[in-house]
Amino acid sequence: MNRLEIGVIAFILVSLIFAITVLFVRYKIEKDNNIVEMALDFSEVKDLCAISNMSFSNGLDELSKSGANAIFYPMDTLATLTADGRCIVEENSYTITGIYDTFFISQVLVGIFGNNIQVIPISPDKTKIIYNPRNVNKAFLESVPIGFDLAILKTIREGGFIPIARIPYFKGCDDTIIDIFIIYLKDNYINQVVFLGDTIMGFKSEIKYVAEKMKDNNIFFGRIEFTDQKGSNFISHINDKYTLQVHSITALEMVSMSKNALIDRYTKAVRERGVRLIFVRLPEFQSDLSFEIDCVYISSIKNSLSKYNYKLGTPKEVGNMPLMRVAKIWASLAVGILAFLLFNLLFEISYKKNVLLFAVLLLLSAGLCFIGGMGLKLLTLILACIAPVYGILYVVKNNKSLSNILLKVLGAFCIVFYAGIINEALLSSNDYMIRNTIFAGIKLAHFIPLLLVALILGFGLLDCKDSFRNVLKTFGYKVKKIMKEPMLIGFVAVGLVLLVVIYLMLARSGNDSGMSVSTLELRFRDILDKILFVRPRTKEFILGYPCLVLGFYFLKEYRKTLAYIFLTVGSIGLVSLFNTFCHIHTPIVLAIVRAFNGLWVGTLIGFAVLLIIKLLRKQK
Repeated sequence: MNRLEIGVIAFILVSLIFAITVLFVRYKIEKDNNIVEMALDFSEVKDLCAISNMSFSNGLDELSKSGANAIFYPMDTLATLTADGRCIVEENSYTITGIYDTFFISQVLVGIFGNNIQVIPISPDKTKIIYNPRNVNKAFLESVPIGFDLAILKTIREGGFIPIARIPYFKGCDDTIIDIFIIYLKDNYINQVVFLGDTIMGFKSEIKYVAEKMKDNNIFFGRIEFTDQKGSNFISHINDKYTLQVHSITALEMVSMSKNALIDRYTKAVRERGVRLIFVRLPEFQSDLSFEIDCVYISSIKNSLSKYNYKLGTPKEVGNMPLMRVAKIWASLAVGILAFLLFNLLFEISYKKNVLLFAVLLLLSAGLCFIGGMGLKLLTLILACIAPVYGILYVVKNNKSLSNILLKVLGAFCIVFYAGIINEALLSSNDYMIRNTIFAGIKLAHFIPLLLVALILGFGLLDCKDSFRNVLKTFGYKVKKIMKEPMLIGFVAVGLVLLVVIYLMLARSGNDSGMSVSTLELRFRDILDKILFVRPRTKEFILGYPCLVLGFYFLKEYRKTLAYIFLTVGSIGLVSLFNTFCHIHTPIVLAIVRAFNGLWVGTLIGFAVLLIIKLLRKQK
């Protein structure tokens, strides 16, 4: 073993140690972050109490005992108050009923409309708003939030609930108006906001100011999953320590899903995607037993969460992952190491050139990590492309020394698992953990490794280790030779099957998946979650690892064509394995358990298929 080989091994260990250091810090943060809020909708609770002939305060007491601990309370506007029957509309005035902060209303409306507005308190529970119809647009005026009914706010708190403000978007929102709203929230001890509608208050020009004021005042921002709320990314980026992921199920989905499916969905959102605020819509409003049914439903969600050691309560800071730049730079050297090993697997390189290549690749990796931003995204994309390729090719190259099929699968798994741990460490930051930023190039990371494995194995480039120039010449010669060969139906059929498999894999990959998951598959996933604690990825245990087992078996039998086809398809499993470690919002422990579940279940299936093949061959 020469000095360079010793250096490679040393850097592999060093990068792994620093990666584990980063992930240990992240693990402690994720473990401590086990407080979840269960929020109900104010209007739904009010309607449920009315249907059940129960006072609002008594209804809150019962719902609180069931486990719910927060209420989404939208700020009133003149439009909503009119629709609710609590506002009398006259020719140029509105008279609202309820205990409102008239000073706040005056500040907001005069701040937007100037002297065209007058706010006059008539009695403790009545306020008159007079406007100049010539200079004030009625629809605009009716869209501006004027605060909460303070009596209702008091009842919500006395019922054991945390009020979460829902502020709608409105025009005329400058720095002064934003300050007024922030002070109003603080004066009423409200420190959580989930903005109403598809646009956040202050968007576009004032969104930075909104984010900074929320951060300065420790106000939590609830970011709703899978919605494109304009301005949400900006606020969660600046206010990262006080950003809560919110999971909501739409009214349409509530109708089509069973209660057990709804409970599982909330639980999965909390466990797997870092959701700490769940918006629970009530499922029953029709029968005399509606209140009892809804209370049981809420209790079931609470019990399901408690099985996984989650507690209901008030949220705390969630995005508090330290930068740990030095540790990440050391961990990033693993990318250069894997690239170096892949080059040496394919090409004949002199010792001096190898030393230079090793140094350049390490410096390049450290440099991209140091730059951060797009540099870090490029670095992790490179890692995603080379790790599965090296995992397959290393085992194929060392076919004789790794004679056992199980050892071959484990060898490929360990290489990609190592790369996945490095990737998790590099991307462990507030932005990735709260999904402000996601892994870049996920479809490329799925397609490029498959293409490289297919080309290298298919053209026999692994067997003709030579200089880079000569390998390219060999590749060009083989391509020309194949182009002159007649097209056989068998190869066309196999090619089409592979193309379909690749298309399906790419269509189902990424955050903007172009293919929905069937109801049957969703049920199958739920069963696996219950049996295995964490569901392995379908691509791994159904396709990837079984194909690796068969590929390594045929390789051992010297049936290279069959072996290379199965290994190319099997590389999908390794690509999926790495992809598991690209979802940084998923707790690291779950990612590791999911990876090992995919390995043992998929390998078991692979050996079962192999046994059937052997039995069929014996019968012949």
